[in-house]
Amino acid sequence: MAKPTKRGSATQAESDVVRDERKKIRNRLSQRAFRRRREEHMRELESRANASEQPDGDRVVVLEQENRRLRAHITQLQSQLESIQATIQLMTKSSTLLLDASDPPSNGDLEIEQVRTQHQSGQDPSNTASTSKEVLWAPATTNNNQQNASSNFSLLLRGSNSGRFSPSFVSHNMEAGIDAFAESLGPIQLESLPLTRTPEFWGLSHQMGSQAYTNALELSLPSPSSALVGLNCVESNSPFSDHIQLLKKLLKTKLKQPHRMDRAFCQILYQSVSSVLAMFNSITRPDVMNWYAKTRFFHIVELTAWQIFPSPMTFSRLSERYKPTRSQLALQGQYPCVVDWIPFASIRDRVIQLHAANPCIDQIFCDAVSAYVVESTMSELIMGTSPIKVYVRVTDLIASMSPDQTRQERLDINGVQLPAPDLRTLFSSPKYAQLAFGYLRMDCGAQEYKIDPMFFGKYPELCDPSDDILATGVPLRPESQITLTSPRHLDPMTMTIYSSFINFSLDAVKAFSNHTTSKRNHKVTVSG
Repeated sequence: MAKPTKRGSATQAESDVVRDERKKIRNRLSQRAFRRRREEHMRELESRANASEQPDGDRVVVLEQENRRLRAHITQLQSQLESIQATIQLMTKSSTLLLDASDPPSNGDLEIEQVRTQHQSGQDPSNTASTSKEVLWAPATTNNNQQNASSNFSLLLRGSNSGRFSPSFVSHNMEAGIDAFAESLGPIQLESLPLTRTPEFWGLSHQMGSQAYTNALELSLPSPSSALVGLNCVESNSPFSDHIQLLKKLLKTKLKQPHRMDRAFCQILYQSVSSVLAMFNSITRPDVMNWYAKTRFFHIVELTAWQIFPSPMTFSRLSERYKPTRSQLALQGQYPCVVDWIPFASIRDRVIQLHAANPCIDQIFCDAVSAYVVESTMSELIMGTSPIKVYVRVTDLIASMSPDQTRQERLDINGVQLPAPDLRTLFSSPKYAQLAFGYLRMDCGAQEYKIDPMFFGKYPELCDPSDDILATGVPLRPESQITLTSPRHLDPMTMTIYSSFINFSLDAVKAFSNHTTSKRNHKVTVSG
């Protein structure tokens, strides 16, 4: 008979210890439950003895008070349980969507993982670099929008020098070990890479910072269409930013900076910028113009005016949410300017750091704007509900409102008041949507807004836990949600429209201003 080994004896001893610990825990729990039942039984006997000596009226009063306390406690407990249940349902739904959307790993993903494994095992860097080229040649399947954007941005690299542009592989988790892996790949020969065939290489899974954006712009050629307006404009990875840059250049050329920034010039500046931005949104994004009209979102006008003519006077008009960070000031011109339109500093800095050269950066911006929410209490918005914390998207209520409803007309709603009868009515009735929109102060500026957690679920790398911008509570949503659109690439017709509109509108403003000034001077002369 074989003798038990030391390893077997140690395992047996460990299992005995675990069994003894479990037995002790069960005994302690049983004793604690027994003591609790005994104390409760003694308390009940004592209360019966005391109650027998009291009049029936006093006993009824005591019982009623106790019932009220218990009812309040149960109501509070029910509210907390509903909040927990709603949160669990939301998490379950999000997990289900992620599981349904997750695809099996492609050959490219398996090859990338193989390269990382080979690097960690100490394989020769030259072999790793050769393997990485095979990875870049692997076929990828993306949606048409991302593929078109990626192909367009890859055109910026035509005639490039491989030594000036060396993108690196960066994982979503930004692990430190990946940086060493990217360096070991060495310079990549861009001429040998079919970038137009591999849009996933420029996808959201590979963040690209401001240096990659700057290098790409330096290697690009001016757009032939920009010669129509007398400017050298470069087609970047962000059509949104291309439109904004062209409009700012045209305005700055037409509005000559005065020797002294006075109130009269600032008034002309803000009027010109607001009319130009309204024209831009009306032509390229009609749905977004309705969003600006409802929210009275004037922050972008003030920001653009300061960017065209920076001065203490224009800077003082900036909202706190839109004042530039150190990263923005240090990297000015090294990232798409549409990033400046995001009213959350932490998101701006992380987009600049991780997505400056991303061909889908306009989609990131539109997703961020569509994710603006305002927090509230459910009982204040929906009748017969518990007072739990909720949040509502701005775009959801605007989509439910009548598009031709003005600010004054929203205040003249008779016979309707919050809370709404149910959630469906809140988002299907224009009147209730308008009431909720005004009650939540969605037209009072960016300081009222926070971000829908679903945005950080899609872009987790943009979340800064130290910044209190994440909405909390249960989301109130309609059956379908919309995302604001982004403009297409600039074309010669759009450039000509921009130039003609700015020339006409600014000449008209100057003409009327000069006419008013001369008329006032004439009156002064006659009266004198």
